[in-house]
Amino acid sequence: TSSPFSRSDFGASCRSCVVALRKRMESQRQGSHSSLTNAEYDALVYTLPEKPSLLDFVLLYPRAVGHFFRRVTIAFGWRYCAFVVLVYGLNQGVGESFSFFATQYLLTDPRPSGLDLSPERFAAVEGFANVPWQMKAIYGMLSDLIPIYGLHRSPYIAIASVVGTGSFFLLSFASGPAFVTPFVAVLLLLANFSMASPDVMIDASMAERTAANPRHGTDLQALAWGMMSCFSLVASIAKGYILDSLGTRAVFGLSIVTSLLLFPPAIWQWLGETQSQDAHQCCDIKAIARRVKDTCQATDVAAVIKLSLGVCLLSFALGGISIGTSSSLVITVTAATVCMLVVYLTYTLERSVSYTLAKASVYIFLSGAIQPSTPVMFYWYKETDESCTPAGIDEWYTPLEELQGGFWEAVTGDVHNAYPRPCFDAKFVGWMSVVGYASFALGTGLYNRYFSSWPYRKIWTGTQIIFVFLNLLDYVWISRWNLKVGIPDKAFVMGEEVLSPLFARLSIMPMFVLTARLCPPQIAATLFALTMGLSNFGAKMGGYAGIALLSALGGVDSPGFHNLRVLVIIRSLTRALPILLIPFLVPDGSPSDPEHLDAGCHSSDGDTGEEAAVDRATKGLDNRITTHVSISKHAHSAAVEELDHDAKRGTTSERRGDCLAIPETMPVAPPPELVASCGVAAPAGTTKQRQHQQNAAAVVLRA
Repeated sequence: TSSPFSRSDFGASCRSCVVALRKRMESQRQGSHSSLTNAEYDALVYTLPEKPSLLDFVLLYPRAVGHFFRRVTIAFGWRYCAFVVLVYGLNQGVGESFSFFATQYLLTDPRPSGLDLSPERFAAVEGFANVPWQMKAIYGMLSDLIPIYGLHRSPYIAIASVVGTGSFFLLSFASGPAFVTPFVAVLLLLANFSMASPDVMIDASMAERTAANPRHGTDLQALAWGMMSCFSLVASIAKGYILDSLGTRAVFGLSIVTSLLLFPPAIWQWLGETQSQDAHQCCDIKAIARRVKDTCQATDVAAVIKLSLGVCLLSFALGGISIGTSSSLVITVTAATVCMLVVYLTYTLERSVSYTLAKASVYIFLSGAIQPSTPVMFYWYKETDESCTPAGIDEWYTPLEELQGGFWEAVTGDVHNAYPRPCFDAKFVGWMSVVGYASFALGTGLYNRYFSSWPYRKIWTGTQIIFVFLNLLDYVWISRWNLKVGIPDKAFVMGEEVLSPLFARLSIMPMFVLTARLCPPQIAATLFALTMGLSNFGAKMGGYAGIALLSALGGVDSPGFHNLRVLVIIRSLTRALPILLIPFLVPDGSPSDPEHLDAGCHSSDGDTGEEAAVDRATKGLDNRITTHVSISKHAHSAAVEELDHDAKRGTTSERRGDCLAIPETMPVAPPPELVASCGVAAPAGTTKQRQHQQNAAAVVLRA
């Protein structure tokens, strides 16, 4: 009361506070981190005290994780971080784990709980249902070109949420005459769309934020993939017990929640998008047409769009035919035709972008397409009335006539009357996937630590040879040799589950690196998504090849599983077929040797591959940052490893600023200022080579 502060001044002060508060809330909602400097961000990293006690060491990891979450929520806003956790952790981590697991039992269980499909029909339905994972480039292009009410991401996530909620609801409760194979296949396709589409949208938003500040973006990528890993592990442990206790439909019912919870944050704008000026319109047709025309003016962009649309249409056509007919011959001929068309389109259209990339994409597709895959082993080891009830076991033990034919019959003949089948229940199958996840993560770490400098041809040749022997482990298993030497089925299959995902990761990591580095910067994100779609398509084409193989063998199904050993032998030998393609389609060099990657790219001015690469890197600097962002999702383990290393040593990296992204030893000669400030080493080389290398290193330093 004694202050000269008047009522009007007080009102003005309150109004300014409200305005400031609104600005701060809007900044948090948008995920802005411009006010947080690198020094302030680094100060939030947990460090041990100068004289740590035993309790400090015990609580090191919990405190480091707590500081990590605090750091990313301050940098990007808690709403945005929560949305990332919902998409990666709940929708993908739990939703994918639950839906893929329940689909296996829905398609194989006898009626009325399942569809009781043969292995051939199972592969056909699965191939159709997984089409959305082959269309990720289409989602990205649609969201970029067609905003809805001025927004490019959130409306598409909301649509996917509604579609997923409806499809999982029908999968949970639909029954009666309408619950037939084509209807279930469509529902599974929509369910996969509800998980694949938000993945693309949230990836795009993370790329934008990471490009704005790569230092902060590394933690954002670690948050996304760390949450996905944690939620996937928990879901993998729980899904078997849920299915065993409540049934397959209950697992689909719980998946409803994983889609439904994405709708409110999408509507409430937790993604933090900025609406364009035409926000009052749903879709401005003229603006869309103009945007599409401008986008397609570039030859390379038009080629990528044509290829994306072609792959989308071909995958839908093949999936639709496989669902509409039960003839294995028709499916096989259609799949072979589609395979040749995809190879032709990929090589023809991508060659206008990069000759080296076109050949690499063809290899990525064909390496999966020529390796047949079937679900027969799941039919063989799962718990069923035919294999695990007393009556089923008695039938399984029915004596057969003595096999005649010598060595061939001894190698390929049926042996099912010698030992019982494994009879794995749903709970144990769930634990198998837990071991697979852990082995997959181990493979990522091993590649980053020991194999990241191996030549592409060497690591792919080596892993394919190993896949031959790993697949032959199934031959040992179905021959029951493991029981003869005293190894129980559960122990034997757990060892196989450790090895197979580990080498699968060692094989797929070079593909991520090679694709990301071959993609031209101006269309890097779309082309990278397209190549990943080709990889998924190739894997599913292997499923159609499996249909042809099963048909040629006369069907390998319960209760007898005749020709099962022949199937496993053929499948194992086909794992060596990609080795024949490697000398012709895979480029020379390794991830640590950047010069060869651009050597096959077209240059309009007659420059050499190296000079053209430097020129493109200089002109498209900002886009190249985005290119590095697009692959950071697949390099999340390195970020987690760095965080873990910092926490263990109780301090943060002393190399800050531009030096943080520079390796200790560069494959190119850096400029003198980089040597002085960051202490990196330079390799030897000729004067001209060093000049080109210094130009490239200068681009890296500025980036």
